[in-house]
Amino acid sequence: MLGESGICIGTLAKPHGIEGELQLEAEDTLRDQITEGNPLFIEVDGQRIPFFIEEIRDAGRAGRLAVKLEFINSVEEARRYAGCRVWIEKDPSALDPPDVTYADLIGFAVADPEKDFRGEVKDFIDQEGNPLLVIGSGKREYLVPALADYLYEIDASRRTIYLRLPDGWKDLF
Repeated sequence: MLGESGICIGTLAKPHGIEGELQLEAEDTLRDQITEGNPLFIEVDGQRIPFFIEEIRDAGRAGRLAVKLEFINSVEEARRYAGCRVWIEKDPSALDPPDVTYADLIGFAVADPEKDFRGEVKDFIDQEGNPLLVIGSGKREYLVPALADYLYEIDASRRTIYLRLPDGWKDLF
């Protein structure tokens, strides 16, 4: 089962070929985390169902991969999943670049595209067991736990942190 730490990487498009392959429109920055033998979690009716990748290759169209998933063996079966969002488990190493500490994140931009939230890290509170980022957005400040459940990618070269915030998190403030 995919936990809250998953990353939405894209959507499944139409079937590819006649053996049950699907075209996957995936974020370019996350393609290296999509590998054979690992699961993709297909979102069906709000549930994320794991399907292990048997084969993956370039689909011949810009931005698309052809993926053959376990238990999907025909065009008809593949069509059932066309249009579904696809998730992967987050790569734990993506959170901890060896040369970046939490205090170094002050001044980084933050974004949660799914919640349409943007801001900037204003401060870091080094609270034992619960480190917090102080994020300014508009005229408000928010405290966000500096934990892998909420920070799914730190792009040090772009000075950007990508968040995965839970539903209703703003109601806490």
